[in-house]
Amino acid sequence: ATSVSPRHLADGSSFALEPIVLSQCEGKRIDRLRIEVKGPGMTARPRAMRRFLRLQEGKHFQHKIWASDLQSMRNLGFFKQLQTQVQRMDERGCELVLKVHENWSILPIIGYQGGSVRIIIAGAASGDFLGSMSEVAAYYMRRDRYNLVRAWANIPNLLLSRSLLEVQLV
Repeated sequence: ATSVSPRHLADGSSFALEPIVLSQCEGKRIDRLRIEVKGPGMTARPRAMRRFLRLQEGKHFQHKIWASDLQSMRNLGFFKQLQTQVQRMDERGCELVLKVHENWSILPIIGYQGGSVRIIIAGAASGDFLGSMSEVAAYYMRRDRYNLVRAWANIPNLLLSRSLLEVQLV
């Protein structure tokens, strides 16, 4: 990944733009690491994503470890794009920005059971890489002349962290 950083010209009167290649940070101390998330906003939380990165602020940048961590994150399937930019590099170290673009992670829920009791189930579920699952679904059941409809929604962390909002209609 290449980034652009302002530099003074020799006469000191203006700025020129020079690209900074990520590999130039090799061995330099990471002064600041920022994570910017774009997309549906349902999966990635910057604080949680830091747990997947072995290189943090204060550690020395190693391209091989960084590439391995980003590949592990890509393998989760929740991210459309992971891009690293170098915002600054000087004698103190480097400042990195990890730009994350999320994928949608909605899975369909579809089911049918025949026989004396017919059941149709439909809905959608969305999971994030921390293992919490949101779902909205309903089922219709018919037995003889009786009809039953049940709809539900389970949404974790909506109001507070570690909370679960569950709504059911029968």
